[in-house]
Amino acid sequence: ILITESISYRKYTDIWTLRFKKIEYELKKGEKRKKLLRQNDVSFKW
Repeated sequence: ILITESISYRKYTDIWTLRFKKIEYELKKGEKRKKLLRQNDVSFKW
């Protein structure tokens, strides 16, 4: 019983870590996009 519980728990935690990694990745992508947009804004102003 303990073994199966630990396996399911591990799967559950893996899913959450993957989700958090994906969220982190999306946030980083968003930050990069914002930086690029800012650079573009500066270039457009010039």
